[in-house]
Amino acid sequence: MSDAENEIRRLQEAIAVKVCYSKVAQTRLENRLTRPNEEMCQDNVQFGLQDECKQLAATTQALHDKLRQQQSVFHTHTHAHTRCCLPVCRRDECKELATQALWDIL
Repeated sequence: MSDAENEIRRLQEAIAVKVCYSKVAQTRLENRLTRPNEEMCQDNVQFGLQDECKQLAATTQALHDKLRQQQSVFHTHTHAHTRCCLPVCRRDECKELATQALWDIL
């Protein structure tokens, strides 16, 4: 299970990095679009920034999808593990209670 937890943590970190890069690209594009005393013309730099923003958004969305998938798998495994371990825990509790009862009788 630690592998799944590590994968989830790695994906969360990757998303945080992509969000930061996306904010920088969006700020650069916004500054490019609102240039004072400049003609409002579209150029290759602007198109490149728009493409960069779209690519970062698509990558971030893909990472979010993968994160949701990993979290689902992790929760499924955790639930299955809990269901498997519960009878063992109850059995151990029963043994402990029986042992205590025997000691109380003696």
